[in-house]
Amino acid sequence: MLQNAAGEPAPDYVLIVFSSDPRFWVPRTRRTQQVRPDLNGRFIARDLPAGGYLVAAVTDVEDGQWNDPAFLAALAASSPVTITLAEGDRKIQNIRIAGR
Repeated sequence: MLQNAAGEPAPDYVLIVFSSDPRFWVPRTRRTQQVRPDLNGRFIARDLPAGGYLVAAVTDVEDGQWNDPAFLAALAASSPVTITLAEGDRKIQNIRIAGR
């Protein structure tokens, strides 16, 4: 679930879910996904392989920008949420955005 600082759904954001390992910051990888939350703030990233991931919420992203290593490096430097997935894991991750 993605929420704003007041605890309300934040459907105007885009979530970028990407590997914490820069070796996987390449185009067309299963380890990088752009996900939009629904009106209730719920989001799902599917079929991610096991590994470490970073999750960042952004308001503006150009089509395909999530495949740009420089863009992902900037997101990684912005203190995103970190998660680790084991094979077959399903995780629930609530994210609250500061500000707004």
